[in-house]
Amino acid sequence: MTFAAPAIGDTNFATWLDNQSNYSANCNVNDAVPQFWCLTGQFSIPNLYQLFPSPGPSPIPSDLKSTIVGIVNAMQKNGVSYQQTNVAKFTFASTPTDSWIIELIYQHNNAYDTYFKN
Repeated sequence: MTFAAPAIGDTNFATWLDNQSNYSANCNVNDAVPQFWCLTGQFSIPNLYQLFPSPGPSPIPSDLKSTIVGIVNAMQKNGVSYQQTNVAKFTFASTPTDSWIIELIYQHNNAYDTYFKN
């Protein structure tokens, strides 16, 4: 069982995990971590750029986006790809903050603690 896991392998590995009867993944739709490093699908880099809808801070800060774009370009140049597994998803509401990083920490840490509290 995983919580908030990034995409950790290619399509073959993700498919293999998805076919394991004892594997389950859980992700908050507004968590940045599961968006890394997949390039397609609901949990992917393109969705990372627009996380934290109102009242949260959106879009991602331009300097952070530039860094991620550089990494993605290097991945594509070197034929590296990742695929997120099938996940049980939930949505944790954004908070009214101006800081993208504070919201990232809130969504990654507090969401799972609160959602799976019981």
